[in-house]
Amino acid sequence: MTQRSANAPEWAEALAKVLGLESQRGYDNGAVIGGLDRFRERWQAEMASCAHETPETGFLLRESYARMTPERREAWAGQWLRLIESQQETGASNPSGKPVGPDSPSVGLGPVEKRTASVSSSAAHPSTGSERTGAAQPAAKPDPVPERPVRRPDRPRPAFGVPPDGLSVDDPADRLKGVDAKTMQRLERLDVATVRDLLYLFPRRHDDYSSVVSVSEIVPGQECTVIATVWESRVVAQGAKGRRKDTEAVLGDHTGNIRAIWFGQQYIARTLRPGSLVAISGKPEIFRGQPVFNSPAAYPAESEAAAIHTGRMAPVYPLTEGLRMPALRNLTWQALQNWLGGVEETLPGQVREGRMPLREAIFQAHYPDNVEVWQAARSRLAFDELLTLQLAMQSRRRDAESEVRGVSVNPPVDVAGRFLRSLPFELTGAQSRCIAEIAGDMAKGAPPMNRLLQGEVGSGKTVVALAALLSAASAGYQGALMAPTEVLAEQHFRSASRLLEGRPRQMD
Repeated sequence: MTQRSANAPEWAEALAKVLGLESQRGYDNGAVIGGLDRFRERWQAEMASCAHETPETGFLLRESYARMTPERREAWAGQWLRLIESQQETGASNPSGKPVGPDSPSVGLGPVEKRTASVSSSAAHPSTGSERTGAAQPAAKPDPVPERPVRRPDRPRPAFGVPPDGLSVDDPADRLKGVDAKTMQRLERLDVATVRDLLYLFPRRHDDYSSVVSVSEIVPGQECTVIATVWESRVVAQGAKGRRKDTEAVLGDHTGNIRAIWFGQQYIARTLRPGSLVAISGKPEIFRGQPVFNSPAAYPAESEAAAIHTGRMAPVYPLTEGLRMPALRNLTWQALQNWLGGVEETLPGQVREGRMPLREAIFQAHYPDNVEVWQAARSRLAFDELLTLQLAMQSRRRDAESEVRGVSVNPPVDVAGRFLRSLPFELTGAQSRCIAEIAGDMAKGAPPMNRLLQGEVGSGKTVVALAALLSAASAGYQGALMAPTEVLAEQHFRSASRLLEGRPRQMD
């Protein structure tokens, strides 16, 4: 962008940039927080001295921009741009030279009791000392304001490196850098004992900081990331006797400024050096009519930490006392970068076809590129989990059938047959089939019988159960008929007693 002359009117440069952004937005009065009328109130005296109110230019100063039609706003903007250009060409001086940066009374932190009350929303960079002094010089015409003045932080992708020689993902998590004995104890409270456990400690949700916006595009209540310059930061004593130390900062980009506060975190003030470019992520709120970030994530804009914690979907893990979210994110990132290559693919190629590779799924479950990729990763991991459960069940069933030996029940006399012939009714085909299958299983003994007998109320399940009990008893073994309630147990006892007394009746 073209550099401004040393002493060009600062309000003029700011207005030119705002109007350029308004043009790109279709003159929706959203280029700056509070709208163009708010900007005009801030620079009313300077703008009046430039416009020299006449019948032709009176609407530039008196008419509300918010009440204009888009066509009227376009004409308003065009006339102001022509006035600014003509002033620059004639070398007009800046009547006030007031800056819109941190030295402006509306932006500076000021006394403690006023620090949370005011945040400038003007659309210009703070000026340096050299820009506010010296003779007036013609200013170059500003370039059009870019739609996105800051670029999204690069999203690093881990190399999926393999564990160091002699180690595997099943080694203790204290093999990771920065994990001492205390950290290991805290991880164990999260059921993390090995590096593999850490890789499979999936977040319960994500903070969506992938929306990178300028200050003027901030929407209260919506998570976002802003790349901004630190204008000012300081530690503020709060609470009884000033025991709580907060960090307050004013940050801004070419579209405006915003305040951020970190409660009880005075150490952050040392990392927010004035003039440095930082990436801050959080959910801005409105306080006393101005947007403010409360305890946002903040990292140098060009650092790897910024690309991990900001400008993307950031994982939110379960925590425990003494283990903070940034530290756990750093550990999982280290595990993904340096150890994930040691995780072996579990599915054969034919089963894996059409599904995300396991390593990619684990990474995307932690740090997804977007919601769609995250859902695909979840689908792959859920499939693995369900497949593992099914294989475990099949394995237990196979072991039971091949290794566990049951008791072979072979009654010496056909007691069950005589009981069935004594009944005053004929068995149904389903009853006869079930009794024969049960008798066959009991005679084999191995594998032990494990059957589920299903039927409606009154369908004759008790008769089938009594036939099996009589076979076991006549072979010298014990049997039991259990019921879930005392009432049902009593009903079974009465029915069985009538049937076994030789005077059978129709069951209840």
